[in-house]
Amino acid sequence: MYLLKTISQNQGINKKELEKKLIDEYILKNKALEKRLNEQKVINFIEIKNEKVYLTEKGKKFLKIANLIDKIFGINVFYE
Repeated sequence: MYLLKTISQNQGINKKELEKKLIDEYILKNKALEKRLNEQKVINFIEIKNEKVYLTEKGKKFLKIANLIDKIFGINVFYE
């Protein structure tokens, strides 16, 4: 929704400007990284020690399953 709303409010915006707005206004201003990290901590997929982020065993198992689903069904579960 953010992307469509931004384009609507800035018709003809170029891709570089749109990328800057996305980073500055959505990711940084809304603390998107911190929110995603907190979500992953709550479900025990990651742990943070001394400002470093690590996958937990549960997180590693989840990624193995996601890779398997990707291979079996040919879907991109990692949003590359």
